[in-house]
Amino acid sequence: MGKFPNRRLASTRHALNHHLKTSSPAHALAMGRRGFLSRTGWAFAIASYGLHAPSVAGAAVFAASRPISIQKAAFFDMACLDDRLIAVGERGVIARSIDAGKSWQTLRLPIGRTLTNLAMTPGLSVAVGHGGVVARSRDQGETWQLLDSPDLQRLNMQQDAWLSVRIDSRQRLFLTGAFGKFLVSEDQGQTFKRFEVFEEGFDWHLYGLLEDRFHKAWVLMGESGHLGETPSSTDLLSLVKQPEAPLVFPASRMDYEGSFFGGLVTPMGSRIVYGMRGRIFRQSLPLAEWQEVSVNEPYSWMASLVLKDGRVLLLGEQGRAAISDDDGRRFTVKRLATSTIAAACQLNSGEVWLAGLDGLQIAQGLMP
Repeated sequence: MGKFPNRRLASTRHALNHHLKTSSPAHALAMGRRGFLSRTGWAFAIASYGLHAPSVAGAAVFAASRPISIQKAAFFDMACLDDRLIAVGERGVIARSIDAGKSWQTLRLPIGRTLTNLAMTPGLSVAVGHGGVVARSRDQGETWQLLDSPDLQRLNMQQDAWLSVRIDSRQRLFLTGAFGKFLVSEDQGQTFKRFEVFEEGFDWHLYGLLEDRFHKAWVLMGESGHLGETPSSTDLLSLVKQPEAPLVFPASRMDYEGSFFGGLVTPMGSRIVYGMRGRIFRQSLPLAEWQEVSVNEPYSWMASLVLKDGRVLLLGEQGRAAISDDDGRRFTVKRLATSTIAAACQLNSGEVWLAGLDGLQIAQGLMP
């Protein structure tokens, strides 16, 4: 299915150039500038970052110390729960607010690598990134622990980037990453297992995993038009326990050669996936045919959000936002920021926060 029989045989320059051509500027900036294909390992220079690192059960735990401007750092993901916000970004930066963004505490994990994605629940938060970084918090982002289990070392010896992390209703972790890596932890990150997806030896990048709780199903989104979905009312891990279906996701591919960067489920149960060059696809029912939604915009979409009033919001390059009030059938495009928006979340007050290359900011002009 892939363009190369084994993409690891390609030179570092060729692989990086391929990634820069098939990814969005936000990912390209982070991955290219911060050494996406670097194999140099983590830089544990704790003192140079001014971090406090007490020892808890033999593991280093990192908490806020030296302030970092939330307007000057680049952030690539954000999550919120009630009035609490967490954002992650370049060079291991993490920002946290417990008062709806009125004040922020920041820290920089001593890794020297970009954090690409974040998942947050009341009792568990996990951030992942380049160099195989996985960090966990059990106090809603106040302190963080770098996970370095034997499983992670064995299953990701090349320290490839993790591009997404999800926590399901059972507190299981799902990590997707570069070169087809798909890992699952059933004990909140103590141990991990790796599963093949799409086909044996699949080595294209996996950008996102969508849990469709409306239909109790899953959608996996990847590079070069790869898209997989499970049947409704299916537990994801149950698929790998069936001898006749050893792969987590059956092979599936749309008539589209670009990458999918993410997806969402609308309040009506429709699915939206999006990616490069303004491409948006909609599916009204699970396993039904995907229909392209035209917006006549060349800008890649990087993130999405279902607003509390039911509108669907897509965010991406050049600060563009695509807004739909009819279940994703049509979108209106407007500009919310001056540069790429990588993530967004909405607080109980209705206020929407944006994360991107220009730091963290409140979105303006989203009222109907």
